[in-house]
Amino acid sequence: MTAGNEIKKVLIFDDDRDYRKLVRAYLAKSLPAAELVEYDPVANGAPGEDFNWAGYDVMVLDYYLCIYGTTGLDILQKNRKKPGFPATIMLTGAGDQEVAMRALDFGVYEYLRKEKLTKEELLNSINNAFRKHHEKLIEQKEQERINNAFDKALFYRQLEHPTDAAINDKQPVLLLIGIDNPDALTTEHGLIVQDNLLRQTARQCFEKFSSTDSNPCITRLGDSSLGVLIDFPGTMESLENILRELCGYFSGNSDLSGDKIVSGVANIGALILDREGKTVSSLIELTGQARDIARQTPGNSWHIFTLSEILESENKRQQEEEQRRKEEEERIGSEAERLRQEEEEQRRKEEERLRQVELEKQRSEDEERIRSEAERLRREEEDKRIETAEQMHKTRLERQQRVQDERQKALIKEQQRLIAERKRKAEQERMRVAELERLRQEEQRRLEEKRHKEEEERLRQAELERQRREEEERIDAEEERLRLAEPERQRQKELSIQKEKQANIDILAFPLEIETYPEESEKPDSKTESAIEITEVSKEEAAGPEAELDESSLNLKRAFNDNRIIQTFQPVVAMFSPESGVASTIYKIDIQLVDMAGTVKSAREINRQNTSLSLQQDIDRWMLREIIGGVVRSKNFRSGKIYLLAISEAWLTDTTLFAWLKKLLTGVENIKPGKLIALEIPAGLLLTHKKRALALIRILKNSHGFRIALGSINTLEELTSLSGLLDFNLLTIRYKLTEEIRNNPGYNGDINFLQTLKSHGTRVIIDGIEDSTMLTDAISLGADYVMGIFIGEPQSSLAGTGNVESFDISY
Repeated sequence: MTAGNEIKKVLIFDDDRDYRKLVRAYLAKSLPAAELVEYDPVANGAPGEDFNWAGYDVMVLDYYLCIYGTTGLDILQKNRKKPGFPATIMLTGAGDQEVAMRALDFGVYEYLRKEKLTKEELLNSINNAFRKHHEKLIEQKEQERINNAFDKALFYRQLEHPTDAAINDKQPVLLLIGIDNPDALTTEHGLIVQDNLLRQTARQCFEKFSSTDSNPCITRLGDSSLGVLIDFPGTMESLENILRELCGYFSGNSDLSGDKIVSGVANIGALILDREGKTVSSLIELTGQARDIARQTPGNSWHIFTLSEILESENKRQQEEEQRRKEEEERIGSEAERLRQEEEEQRRKEEERLRQVELEKQRSEDEERIRSEAERLRREEEDKRIETAEQMHKTRLERQQRVQDERQKALIKEQQRLIAERKRKAEQERMRVAELERLRQEEQRRLEEKRHKEEEERLRQAELERQRREEEERIDAEEERLRLAEPERQRQKELSIQKEKQANIDILAFPLEIETYPEESEKPDSKTESAIEITEVSKEEAAGPEAELDESSLNLKRAFNDNRIIQTFQPVVAMFSPESGVASTIYKIDIQLVDMAGTVKSAREINRQNTSLSLQQDIDRWMLREIIGGVVRSKNFRSGKIYLLAISEAWLTDTTLFAWLKKLLTGVENIKPGKLIALEIPAGLLLTHKKRALALIRILKNSHGFRIALGSINTLEELTSLSGLLDFNLLTIRYKLTEEIRNNPGYNGDINFLQTLKSHGTRVIIDGIEDSTMLTDAISLGADYVMGIFIGEPQSSLAGTGNVESFDISY
């Protein structure tokens, strides 16, 4: 901040006397050159209309002022448009998102919470507000200067009173700049191009004269000419140099119109305004004559009207006016004679007209008498006709009433017949529905029997597998016994068996190294042993053909195959200031499906109606593919955003998931899309399949860089059960759980647990925010992010991301 642009006076506007003193004491050390003024609203009330706001550079304004019916926002709204109103920062004792938004709308540069305010933050806010306010004032002055330069009213006022328009005793100079041969330019390029060329000329004049102290005032005087008023530079030689440079400037700058460059020749006429008494039109006419002289020179040219030329022009104009006066007198004499003759002819015609009027009047009276008699006869005839028509109408109405009654009776009979027919059809439909329900129940029983048989077959296969493993263990024991007898042969055999086992591990295990979190009751000796166990369990669960789909699942499957699926993005908004490396916005990824009946189904409805494991796997892969495709294709997807995607139980049984994922990420390793995707595992799924779920999480996080979120925590029991697991990037809890936390006797313990999570780098998301009260509760609980219908509805696309479906990777 320069010496000429320092804070000189600060107004501290707060109802708390101790806080005012505290702020003043700190600012006295930080801003020793500034005058600090306190204002007590409790003692003085709201400032009056005569309060000198312009005397202060910065104001520190409190929101709550202890004035009945008045807050800091009211003071700001009432006075912020007054001249010289200072830069303002607002302090408050309680956070209110709505108050903060209104304060920023009213021109507050910073909105700060008192309980979290530090000395450095207060000083930085004051300096930033003063700097921004100063830059804003400079921009306003610059805009005012530009507006004055193109003010048509100011241009004509200066022409009417050139001596008043003179600045520093400098005489104004009127320049008239015209485009040479505008008709030809319009014919060749059109009126729009001519208009753009004239606008470009005006901008060039402003750019040229703005770099000097000429104080230009520019306006348009026609379709092909500009008027420019500048200050006389002092000498004729200087004026000629300015006009010569301006012509050269025009030559070097042409108008770009469409795909071609259009150049126009500009002619400049100049006139020094050194006398009063001239009208605006006469001054423009004289300058136009100078421009016409300049047109006689080829190319961009100029001409200054000298005193002798002005006098010669005035003499010529006076002679022309005298000639016009004589011609006008002769014309008036001839016109008077013509008018006298016309008046005589008019008088004669008027007498003839009056005679004709009298004759017409007599004829009209005769016709009126005849018409009256005819009208009397017509009325009598009309009365007779009306009486006859009324009698006929009455007869017709009686006949229509009889027809209407008969028709009404027939209609009632038809309605009764239709009602009976509808009842009959309804009974038939009820019986058909009952039959369909019976068939559906029979089909359901058949499917249950089929699933039961398949389960028995799976158990039988598992028993056979167990027996096979026992037999292998027995054979291994026998081989161990033989190894003791034949060391060298046994050693070779062990190497062969070891290679065979390793090949089986490579086939069965995941394509990437798996590091598991073992159960407390189990402590495996190696990572490989955990990988084999997870793979075998997953294969057992996925073994056998999938059961035949029921009607609802089949409907969903057909809609999915027809690509009637829509990806949705629900915003998750941060409740903290943007930090380096921390996303300010998260989008919860979900889906909607338009089924074969045209009904839009939400993700919750899809999960409730779907009974097919393979369909759920296809949906999970589609969602992950679409969001990775968007991250790879669009920079807007990667701009400070994280995408939250829920993991279903199908992930734990998908034996080809990691091979597919490896194929999907081939060629895009440099973008690292996993860093922008947070995979959310539901708390219930983690508790049910803890061992497999933790192994899956470790692979996704360590091998592909995915962020991990723990979500769908609905009860305090789930929160307590998962208290030992802290290795998550995000934690999602429902809002109703916050009410249980507050009503729980161990409230502080639950809060400490959330703080422990946050100290380990875990960000807390509270879901289900439906109004401002819920939002305030979530903020007080320490939420990092919030989501819900009050925060934002799910949207089908993100602006500027393009079509992510173009990133085609097969399943």
